[in-house]
Amino acid sequence: MTLTIAAGVRVEFQGHYRLDVRGRLLAFGTASDPVLLTSGDPGAFKIDASLDGAWNGLRFERTSAVNNPSRLEYCVIEYAKSIRDSIFVGPLVCDDYSGLRVVNATIRRNVADYGAAVFCFHCASPQLTGCLIYDNYAFLGGAAVYTLDSYPRLINCTIAHNHDLNPEAMTEAAAVLSYFSKPRITDCILWDNTTNYFIPAQLWEVKPYNTTWSDIDGGWKGEGNIDLDPDFAGAGNDPYSLQSSSPCINAAAPDTAGLLLPALDRAGRPRVAGGRVDIGAYEERPLSNGPSGSSLTAHARLLPNRPNPFHPRTAIAFALDHPRKIAVEIFDLSGRRIRTLSHRRFDAGEHTLIWNGLDTSGRGVAPGVYWVQLRDGTILDSRKIILIR
Repeated sequence: MTLTIAAGVRVEFQGHYRLDVRGRLLAFGTASDPVLLTSGDPGAFKIDASLDGAWNGLRFERTSAVNNPSRLEYCVIEYAKSIRDSIFVGPLVCDDYSGLRVVNATIRRNVADYGAAVFCFHCASPQLTGCLIYDNYAFLGGAAVYTLDSYPRLINCTIAHNHDLNPEAMTEAAAVLSYFSKPRITDCILWDNTTNYFIPAQLWEVKPYNTTWSDIDGGWKGEGNIDLDPDFAGAGNDPYSLQSSSPCINAAAPDTAGLLLPALDRAGRPRVAGGRVDIGAYEERPLSNGPSGSSLTAHARLLPNRPNPFHPRTAIAFALDHPRKIAVEIFDLSGRRIRTLSHRRFDAGEHTLIWNGLDTSGRGVAPGVYWVQLRDGTILDSRKIILIR
């Protein structure tokens, strides 16, 4: 069984309830229209032991491995609390489940005894890519991530200003707290996460050979790692985006093979551009002065396709403010071009093309998420489309 949540949907929990996923969860937001998973009364939420204004998070507990993977994209998970005699571990829990992919999500303002954002145990290996994790609070351990006997992977995530509130100075604490685990951390920023442990550290028992090309406050051994102020913007809609002076720009792993990076970052900027990726959840690329989201230029923009999700075909519309030669292309999540719908000169105005779910060879593609891109040599605009069967 699959539950699909569309872009722009707000899911409010009217009490301390949780969502247990035994089948498959697909939540597909966009940079401008994220899926919001939140409390029905966030004004009552406090950093304390009460359950007022809180819900109890998402649980992937021993979800069957034969199920198709669950995927959360451009989701915001906030105001969850897991403490005391409730299941007292993070708003996002993976127990003996490795089919979860979280892309360009925001996990913020949550509280748990252990793992205030993510908790993994019993050989779980979820993958988080391009996620922003900030302003979470753990009472006992793991300001952001707590992993026990597990193998999570963090790629291009920004983990900042999370707090481990355990008062014991001799109890190990960190933003990513690892026990009998092998978390893999690539191209991430871990900065200004606080603990009361007598040795300040962002990571605990994380192997240097599994921690690479990251900016880590206080330093950490591992290929390509740096210890430099990431120079966050500090204001606006994306305060954890990078200023042009940031040392994280063009400092991520030079080889992105196997990372399966999305086409866009969490702000809607091209994720891979100029041949090198930035460290963290954001690419330092200028956006237009228009609305935030998928549109990267006011001169050529994609309009919402109809229907979406779709089967067997969808109408892809775009608008141009003056005549120009444009390519409209379909890509899969790995960045492989599936089909070119058109590559010719168009007049100014709105235009519509039909995609019938076939690749260049005329074969039907697998159901899933694809990107349609508007290009004139560079990416002018991108939108996510979902094919179902």
